[in-house]
Amino acid sequence: MGEFKHFFSDEPEKAAAARTTRSTRSRLGQVFTPYAIARCMAQWVSAQKPPTTVLDPALGLGVFLRCLLEDENNFGIKLTGYEVDPETAQAAQQLFESNDYAQIDVRNTDFLRADWDEKFDAILCNPPYRKFRGLPDKEFLAAMVLQHTGISISRAANLYIFFLIKLIWQLADNGRAAVILPFEFLNADYGVPVKQLLLDQGILRKVLILGESFQPFDEVITTACILCLERSPQTCVPEMIAVHSLEELTAIAANFKTGDGAGLKVDQKTHNIPTAAQKWHTPVHLAHSGESDPLVPLSTFGKVMRGIATGDNGFFMISEAQRVQIGLEMDCVLPCLAKSSFAPDLQFTEGDFSKLRDDQRPVWLVNLAGHEASPGVQRYIEYAMERGTDQRYLTRNRSPWYALETRPPAPLLVTTFSRGQVRWVRNLAGVRNLTAFHGFYPHSGVDLDLLCAYLVTPLAQERLSHQRREYGNGLHKYEPNDLNQALVVDYRKIEEADKRLILELYGSLIEKKDRSKVDRIVNVGND
Repeated sequence: MGEFKHFFSDEPEKAAAARTTRSTRSRLGQVFTPYAIARCMAQWVSAQKPPTTVLDPALGLGVFLRCLLEDENNFGIKLTGYEVDPETAQAAQQLFESNDYAQIDVRNTDFLRADWDEKFDAILCNPPYRKFRGLPDKEFLAAMVLQHTGISISRAANLYIFFLIKLIWQLADNGRAAVILPFEFLNADYGVPVKQLLLDQGILRKVLILGESFQPFDEVITTACILCLERSPQTCVPEMIAVHSLEELTAIAANFKTGDGAGLKVDQKTHNIPTAAQKWHTPVHLAHSGESDPLVPLSTFGKVMRGIATGDNGFFMISEAQRVQIGLEMDCVLPCLAKSSFAPDLQFTEGDFSKLRDDQRPVWLVNLAGHEASPGVQRYIEYAMERGTDQRYLTRNRSPWYALETRPPAPLLVTTFSRGQVRWVRNLAGVRNLTAFHGFYPHSGVDLDLLCAYLVTPLAQERLSHQRREYGNGLHKYEPNDLNQALVVDYRKIEEADKRLILELYGSLIEKKDRSKVDRIVNVGND
């Protein structure tokens, strides 16, 4: 007989984490689920009745299954777990057997390559978190999903998306599933077919969003959510609930048997899940009031494009001293912003660039294609090949490998990641930008000053936040299409006198004479 106190706790996972390196866990996509959260998820699948067959497609040490067994009503259920790592699979088998729970089938194989037809009454899962593009068998996995479901998954999707699709397929009639995974897929383009699958099958019951102040995973910076699924003839409107603490999650789980939300639901408007093509924002974003101003997509005025992806910034971005030392002529480099911190203000000027250059910051983007005859370029290319730059993921797929993506300087830059407000920066220096910024390329005739005056206001920031992707610890990300689809005021419908006043206020803001003017911009015409 093992130690039950140890069995029904986080201790097995903590001990395993102490024995392995973070890089090993990252390679396997392992992120251990805290026992208290796993218990709440287990309560969902067993709330109506004890399940007969239970699956964990990414077993680890079986924290979800252990949580189920903590309830004596669940004794005798048949447990199945998939675990690709042989050491972890063996440790899980021994852990259950040492505590007299031998009725577990630990399968040391890949769940995604296993039978699609086997059904389970209950499924609990924290799927592995790995970028799909880097997997050696990605084409096979994508083909399997397409064959069984007819769904074509983007290569930008994470591995957890494939786990979610397959476990949905293996959920038996009248069965329940609880899955904890990053919230980002609900706002991403690659998540659209998965959301459509959830809606078409009518199995989505709750989306519990673990807010920024409630981060269950130490090693993954992302906002997590728990999907509560149920395959039954019953139809109901799915709920989206923001959960700010473990205490709130525990209170919600305690009411799974009764179906009562315990007063923790958000505004009724958030219960109506949007279409699959729309972003499923967090409840705090969904609860915004109706708009009275004329709004149009930002794409009406131009196009947001991501910055230049080099494949090896350490090689492609150099300082002025490095340029001289390497022997690169000025026609072999381009002025470029590599980091968002290099442009902290609303404008980036030639003077700002000169200061960065003189401070020996990496501000030169090496542009070697077409200059191979230069001795300095030849030496630098040889150096790059010695360090393996030519064999990196992006570079090995380019011809020549050192050729740059074609991106002209963008007149307006916007930060890709942010904490708090997204920053818009007028690129008066005409520099290129790497992926720390997206570039906005206005259509002909667009008044960029007037548009910028609006984009920096709190009202614009609030509207833009409806499009952002939530990560952990207050970190937000905007993809180019997120911003292209964001709604902004149609400045063309503003009176000419108001336009002049707005530009005057924006000028004061730019010169930092009176930053309080930013709040007045949105009230022009309403005074």
